[in-house]
Amino acid sequence: MAHPYTSIEANQGLKGNFSMSPSYIDLLIDLRRTLMWYYSPTMWRDYVFPTSFINDFTRQCYFQQKDVYYTLLIAVFITLIRYAFESCISTVCPSIKRQLRQQEEN
Repeated sequence: MAHPYTSIEANQGLKGNFSMSPSYIDLLIDLRRTLMWYYSPTMWRDYVFPTSFINDFTRQCYFQQKDVYYTLLIAVFITLIRYAFESCISTVCPSIKRQLRQQEEN
């Protein structure tokens, strides 16, 4: 099956690993080849895992310390509210079930 926007003649001069209709196997092979190239030792010469990762991350994304604290505080607050709601439901629901059973019996 040819690509609808290009003719086969236009692609005759292409060199290398190219197919007009690649399969999933071709996709996996090329993905593996790309990952092997990207993560090869020549691409990551001076990379030291924790330090380089933190430096790259902070260079791209800067967060003020108070923003991180606010986010953690909100996460803890939401977790406490969820816990309180679940414990309330777990204590109220059995009594509601008992009341419904008693109403069915009457």
